[in-house]
Amino acid sequence: PVHKEKFKLLKEIQFEFESKKWVKPKTNSIAPVWMVTYGMLKDYFQKHGGYDTLQYKMPLDSKLMHFIWESRALYKKVHANRKPGQEMDPVHKEKFKLLEEIQFEFGSKQRRKTKSKISIEPGWMNHYVELKAYFDRHGTLDGIDALEGSGQVLQKFLQEQRQTYQTIYKNIGKAGFRNIDPSLQEKFRLLQEMNFLFFDNNWEKKFTEFEEFYAAARALQSSTG
Repeated sequence: PVHKEKFKLLKEIQFEFESKKWVKPKTNSIAPVWMVTYGMLKDYFQKHGGYDTLQYKMPLDSKLMHFIWESRALYKKVHANRKPGQEMDPVHKEKFKLLEEIQFEFGSKQRRKTKSKISIEPGWMNHYVELKAYFDRHGTLDGIDALEGSGQVLQKFLQEQRQTYQTIYKNIGKAGFRNIDPSLQEKFRLLQEMNFLFFDNNWEKKFTEFEEFYAAARALQSSTG
């Protein structure tokens, strides 16, 4: 009787005896932290006209690069899981719309395919794959020598590529590179895509000055000989 009376009283105030399953409320607003980072990316785009100059070792640039990677991953995930005719989440839709306004590239740039198949020895490609993975993570090849395990090997590999390039440059000049072996051209192109410096900023200038001096000396010798 006591329980019966209790239940009766609870019913009078429309008490629900079965607990409802908690559902996380949906929100149609973009998180403020996302908007702040987006604003910084938008400012960077307006100032530089693109994102290719971002440097991973700079704290702010690193934050923007992570934002880019995460946005691309989200875009890929949303479209991969979306069924035909299914409405897109309004927050995702608004994010993608904002990114499109600053000409954001949702797909990472793919390396151009060569017109003809060029054969590069597997050993060279193995080193390149390691370097590319490091470059994709850090946005630079700086510090590669500190990489645990293969750092020193890769650093030596880069030094060999630099020496090869400089030797060819000395022998045939920059204009003659179009006539060298196609596999060498492809190797140099792959390294250039990772912003690899084949010589320091002053090397080419000094070499050009030496060539001019040598030519002048030969001319003087001929005129006095």
